[in-house]
Formats: sequence, structure tokens, C-alpha cells
Amino acid sequence: MTESTPPAARCSLRPGVFYYFLKEQVKTLVRAMADAFPGAVLVFDAANEKAVKLMLKTWLKDAEIKDVGAYFAVSDAKSEIGAWGSSLRVSSRGYMLGYNDLKGPSVSGFFRFLARVGDGMMRMQIIKIGFGGKAMKHLHFDVGTVGFYGAYWACAGGSDCAVIAMIGDDPEDRLARSAVKWLCGRGVNVLTMSPAKKDYGHHNYPLERVETAISWLKANGNHKIGIAGASTTGTLALTAAAMFPDVTLTIAMTPSDFVWQGFMQGKRDGCKEWPVEGESLFSYRGKPLPYMPFCYQHPKLRRRLIENRGKSDPADLPQTEIRGLQQAILEETDVQVIRTGKSGL
Repeated sequence: MTESTPPAARCSLRPGVFYYFLKEQVKTLVRAMADAFPGAVLVFDAANEKAVKLMLKTWLKDAEIKDVGAYFAVSDAKSEIGAWGSSLRVSSRGYMLGYNDLKGPSVSGFFRFLARVGDGMMRMQIIKIGFGGKAMKHLHFDVGTVGFYGAYWACAGGSDCAVIAMIGDDPEDRLARSAVKWLCGRGVNVLTMSPAKKDYGHHNYPLERVETAISWLKANGNHKIGIAGASTTGTLALTAAAMFPDVTLTIAMTPSDFVWQGFMQGKRDGCKEWPVEGESLFSYRGKPLPYMPFCYQHPKLRRRLIENRGKSDPADLPQTEIRGLQQAILEETDVQVIRTGKSGL
């Protein structure tokens, strides 16, 4: 098993080995394996101190072992081993009864009695440890304290460049952390951002928050700043890059090339999402940016969009103002519209 082994294939079985090691040695080994093989699983058998004394009794004298209590023994695996590291996911089952009830007619009552003693009094068990990888350290920010809602993740080797990543519904959710792991692994600091905690709508989002975030990044040693977003936040990335010249790398995944009307998400009249009257996706200095209303509110708007393709509109993003590198990741039909100027609407 090596670091190149696919995570799903990493599984190590070590029966009857750890009894012969000191508790601190096993602790050191488990921590080292967790760092070296994130995503791997370690499975082994263990028992409490009373059981270990019985097992080691036959060779205690020859091995000159005096402090049996120092050897590896476990009573409560989840609490004892789980305390060794925040990335360890620990579970256990009884050695004899954890996988079978032993109630079949071929199993004698005496053997079932021994199984209950082993799993009960001796705490004989099969322990499974999942290695979740090193916990990523970060700083959390709130609008009320620093002016934006997000989290900052500095890469381990140090860097003078950062990306504002607006991926996921929250700065610390699974999708955001995946982006952080990928970018930090390539030597880039990351500032994850979203509108607010558990706020999945986008309406009059103050662009001052991005502006403040850029200032914070610059004040904390980041000289090159990029921005990335997907869908609505992809549009936000393009908008912010067009307005703030410190952004020199822009990554927009399936964005719009104009600003939509603002919307909210939740539960309202049987709807999960609805437009907000008079509000844009974004605002700046207290005023909503020019926006395109949702089509269903204006029957003729769909036709106007087709007829005016290629003409300027107040809601269009001034992409010529974007500095540095740009990378747009689009759906195939969007690419066709860009190349031909014709829409399939």
C-alpha cells in the first residue's frame, strides 16, 4: 500500500499484532498512517487490559515485561482511540458476537457463554479506523466583524497568491473544502466565500464584500489574487473582476454574460426559489446593479433577447474591463451561441 494507491483500495488488516506493542507505539503508528494514507482504513482486533494480561501471561517472564498496563489494550475504542486525532473515524464490534449471533443449532451453549465473556468482560473487539486526512486549519470571518462571510485557508508551504473561491453553499461545506484541498495542494491560498450562513439566495449581494476581501488578502501577504465561481457565483466572479483591478485571474464556470434579477431560495407558496422584486443579483454602494428581469414576468422579453443578441444592454457585463487571465467553462450550446451569435431559444 503506497500513497498512490486509490483511496477506495486502501485497506489494511492486522490481526493479533498490536497486543505486542506499547500503547504509545500504536498511537504513533496510527497517527503516521493517517498522515501518509488519507482515505485508508485500518482494521485490527483488540481487547481490554484484563484480556491482554491473560494473552501475554505465557511469555511475560521471557520478554521481561513488567508493566503490562503500558501495552496496547482498549476498553472504549471510540473515546480512547478517537482522542488520538480529529481525522480518525473509529468504530468497533464485538469479536465474537459483533458479526454473528451464534444462535445456530450447531453452536453449543458453552461456546456462546465463552463468546459473551470474551465480548463482555474481556472487551474483545474488531476495531475499524478510517483515516480522514489532516484537519485543514482556517480562519473564519463574519460580515459583522470583517465585512464579509468566508474562511481563509493558507497552504502549508506558504504562498503570495490567493483565489477567492465561491464554490458550494457555504465557505466550509464539503464542496468548498474540496476546492481548498485542490488549490492548496498546488501552492495557492484560498478564501472561500458565500452570501451568508445557510442563505442560498442571491439578491443585492454587496460587491463591497468582495472588495473588502481583496483588501484583506493584500494586507496579509497575497500579491496575486484570482476569483472563481460557478453558475450564479460564476457571474459574480465576472462582475467582481470587471470592477476591481486587483483581480488578475478569473475562472467562471457556466456563468451568465449579464446580471439577472435577484432571487431567494427556501419555501414560499410551494416554490423553492422566487425572484425578488426590484432587486438585482448584486449591488454596489447601496444601489442594485442594472439587471435583466426573469423572462416569465415579461412575455415579450424572450423574443427581445433573441432579436437583441449582440447588442449592448445595461445588464451586460463589461467583460472588456476584466484584467489578466480569464477562463470560462461553458455548456456546449453556450459555446455555439458565442461562436455564431445565434441562439437555439
